[in-house]
Amino acid sequence: MYEALVLEINALCGLILLYVLYRMRSSIDRQESVVAFVWVILSVLAALALDSIRMLTDGVLLRIWYPVQTAAVGCGWLEFVEVKLKKHRDVRPARRFARLAPLCALAALSVTSPWTGLIFQTDGNGASAGGPLAGAPAVVACGYLALSLTEVVREARQTAFYRRAAEARTLLSFFILPGVGGLLGLWVKGLPGIWPFTTLSLLMVYIRFQDYQISTDGLTGLNNRRQFDSRLRALTEELHSPDRLYLLLMDVNAFKRINDTYGHYEGDRALFETASVLKRACRGENLFLARYGGDEFAMLLACAEKEKPQEIKDRIGQLFRERNETTASPYAITLSIGVGEYLPGRPRAIPALIAGADRALYKEKERIKSAERSG
Repeated sequence: MYEALVLEINALCGLILLYVLYRMRSSIDRQESVVAFVWVILSVLAALALDSIRMLTDGVLLRIWYPVQTAAVGCGWLEFVEVKLKKHRDVRPARRFARLAPLCALAALSVTSPWTGLIFQTDGNGASAGGPLAGAPAVVACGYLALSLTEVVREARQTAFYRRAAEARTLLSFFILPGVGGLLGLWVKGLPGIWPFTTLSLLMVYIRFQDYQISTDGLTGLNNRRQFDSRLRALTEELHSPDRLYLLLMDVNAFKRINDTYGHYEGDRALFETASVLKRACRGENLFLARYGGDEFAMLLACAEKEKPQEIKDRIGQLFRERNETTASPYAITLSIGVGEYLPGRPRAIPALIAGADRALYKEKERIKSAERSG
């Protein structure tokens, strides 16, 4: 009865992961993070299959492979975390090899265990028992998970960007359910806790990152127009005196000239660089940044200081001047910025707020063009 229940649970978990895998495989998205996540799912599927087979038989090959597969899941999750947080680009080949060394060493110990008895031992009747290093697979797997947890916690604490922090918190949530399952397995011996709980965690991570994709601009990684509209509505409803809501509407100057002169690839690169500089401008500030459309970007700022929008504008201008002075790019990037204001108690409709910022942006662009003509 117990074995049948475990098999049914494992089969259900396998179907869930196969569905997620199907959805990911049918997508045109082939980012590194997607590929890494697919490998994590495949690793857990293999662990579920081996766990189910272990309930039915106890062959030597199973005893060899199951401990290695358990540690491989932890190694795969570490790789996914590093790819998702963009940390893998900083990992040198020698360091990457060093991270694979525990898994390779465990595989060697497991393969030689029929003779050495280090991971498992077999008596004359074919029954198996744990060897002196039977806990090595759990130690290696937990080591990989602990390392990935360290990376996630560091990112969640250090990042200045709301979106990156939210992604780090999503990765952090992965550890909760498997941890609960592991504790339950220790408390109730034989309880199938780890893999079903790991499956649920992977499903939650997948759903959360799907939500992020819906709300993110694919080119720049910023919030998209849909997310901007939602945030703007929420801020106007939540705003209380003495705070004011400011909309900074920004446009890349002479963007068409960059596209026409250097091509659309450089145009996309200019937009990406613009987004990167604007992210730096947001660091340490309670700002909501989004790609508004085309070569336009938008910031939302709720504060009581009337001079704050001008401070933000000055900071943005300074950062772009630094970019233009230090980069080898054949073109400079500058922005025109218009500011609209929304006052609690004297509310303006959202379209009027956007129209006010748009008018200020137009005047700023005209001022820049006039200065270029007179210069």
